[in-house]
Amino acid sequence: MKVCQHCQAENLDSAKFCEQCGKPLEEPVSLNNQPQNELNHQVMPNNNQNQSGQMNSVAPVQSKTNKSNSIMIGIIVGIIIVGGSVIFYMSQGNAAKGKLAETTETSTKENETSKYDDILSKAKSLTLDEKYKESELELNKIPVSELSKSENSAIKEAVESISAENKDGLKKKEDDKERKHSESKKVESDNVKRSSSTKSSGNIGKWAGTYDFYYNINGDQIQDELTIYSDGEVVQDNRNGSTYTGVASISSASGSVLSYTTNAGSPSRMPSTKMIDPNVEITIVWDNDGGTQNYYGYLSYSDRLALTDGSSKSGGVNEVWVKY
Repeated sequence: MKVCQHCQAENLDSAKFCEQCGKPLEEPVSLNNQPQNELNHQVMPNNNQNQSGQMNSVAPVQSKTNKSNSIMIGIIVGIIIVGGSVIFYMSQGNAAKGKLAETTETSTKENETSKYDDILSKAKSLTLDEKYKESELELNKIPVSELSKSENSAIKEAVESISAENKDGLKKKEDDKERKHSESKKVESDNVKRSSSTKSSGNIGKWAGTYDFYYNINGDQIQDELTIYSDGEVVQDNRNGSTYTGVASISSASGSVLSYTTNAGSPSRMPSTKMIDPNVEITIVWDNDGGTQNYYGYLSYSDRLALTDGSSKSGGVNEVWVKY
């Protein structure tokens, strides 16, 4: 029997509509007669609901944990990036400082050595113009102490090269001067007095050559260049255009005489004086009743032959000559 849910009237099982009220009849409901899959379908939602509830209660915890882990990872990555950036910029800064220091040091060295470039250039130009003594005086402006430094080895090589050219040039000039002097001697008509007076004791040849006047004390001395020839003849050229001639003889010397220190090439102020032990005494008899003058020859500490008259004047020495 089907019971109408609306009017509670009983109807046949085959009836589709209630005979009392006409409402559609529903299928009879019986829990015992329901299929197992329907029971499972009805029960599972509850289980799923419980599981869902459990998941709903766990999921937020997992979500929060994942979120916290993400934040921590983000922080760690950020720290690594920032730390790496700091290290990078510090290394770049140190490298820049090192490069700046190196550049500054190099620049300083270049500034220290570049000032000698003009001297070398001028000296080389003078050498090419056969002004060998002037070139040597220019080179002497570079202190010896600077040439001994390893960083100035290139400058030292340049100085030695130019100086070698100057020495060869000066030697050639002296040889030419000696040759011309010998040729002029051959055509002299009256040389009897000259021949007898040039017999000197010792070897005048070692001291032959051209000497420059070293220091003009008061600026009023006229001496410029003194040439001693191998035959003993002497010629002194003066700044005022005059020339003195004479004959030299040589002898041994002893004792100590006054002279200058000759380290400077061309001193602009009075050098310090010193006592030297001469190797020889050179006596010059000047022509035209010019009298007699004695010079004392020695090898200076600058490896140049030097002559001094040993006479003091105005706190210095009257005459000192240096051979270049």
